[in-house]
Amino acid sequence: MSVDVLLVVPWYGGSHRGWADGWQAHSRHEITLVTTPPERWRHHMLAGTAELAGMVREQIATAGRPDVLVVSSLTDVAALVGLCRHSIGDIAVVAYQHESQLLHPSHRDNNHALVEIEWRSLAAADRVWFNSEYHLGRYLATCPHPTRILAERSTVLPVGVDLSNIGLWLRPSPRRPGPTRLIFNQRWDADKRPERVVAALANAAAAGADFEIALAGGQPAHDLRALNRACERLGSRVIHAGYADRATYLDLLHNSDAVVGDPAHEFFGVAAVEAMAAGCTPLLPRDLSYPELVGDKSHLLHESHDLIPRLIDLCSEAVSEPSQDLAELAREVRRFEWARIAPMYDTALAELAR
Repeated sequence: MSVDVLLVVPWYGGSHRGWADGWQAHSRHEITLVTTPPERWRHHMLAGTAELAGMVREQIATAGRPDVLVVSSLTDVAALVGLCRHSIGDIAVVAYQHESQLLHPSHRDNNHALVEIEWRSLAAADRVWFNSEYHLGRYLATCPHPTRILAERSTVLPVGVDLSNIGLWLRPSPRRPGPTRLIFNQRWDADKRPERVVAALANAAAAGADFEIALAGGQPAHDLRALNRACERLGSRVIHAGYADRATYLDLLHNSDAVVGDPAHEFFGVAAVEAMAAGCTPLLPRDLSYPELVGDKSHLLHESHDLIPRLIDLCSEAVSEPSQDLAELAREVRRFEWARIAPMYDTALAELAR
């Protein structure tokens, strides 16, 4: 059974764009995208719904009514459905939760209006798909509104990740000589706490740890000064700083021994999956969504208080090849490849359409 899907993505950039494009490319169903640029995210939730609704109505007028409407995060789903009620009729509506205003540490205390919009969005949807068990559990536990009905209509469908050119078998062999090579591959934003990672690296260096670091997370322009400060603090240990195109990024991943991070929140972790698939030791918190990603390998993760000693220990080890644990983890995280995730989405869509 083929299903016609209209996929609305108001923040068509970064991991949101990768998710939408990856699903469209791997689905057996017909997926049509309605998108707007990745800018002014608050505007999308507070005032941008009318523009999206106009685009949805125009698409339906041109191509006909879809079987299912899927709406990504940063959308007022209740308002969108109301503005499009004559066009969409009674088709099933799905809200996909990449992130959460309620749980985001930078948003929840200052954006009560956005938290309420998010709640109405989930209440208006026929199904809510969360990107991790951690995300779903935390939302239900934190939400100030009754959650029984939301729990009944919610399920977990992880993000698919493009691992086609990432793999332990693509690492240089034998391992290149020299210092332990680390990579920080998350956004250079406050919620990812890059400066906290830089401080841990500086302390490990002061204790004699021998390493190189690739600061490969993309960063907004207003954070360039923070990135420059990081480079000044770590000096010649920095082998890359700032945005990396795909080819450069893959080369950095496959030449790194460990991925390091200490974010304030993580609802899934695409960057972590990519690094672990490449054979990197996950120097990531034993918290948030990471234990869910690593399964029975949670001993590889760090507690916040022991990141510095873990860095020092890792840099003192003579690593020639990834350990058995890392090799197993590299294989296990391939369960997030789109070839395995897309059929899960497609089955859920077919059930909804019926």
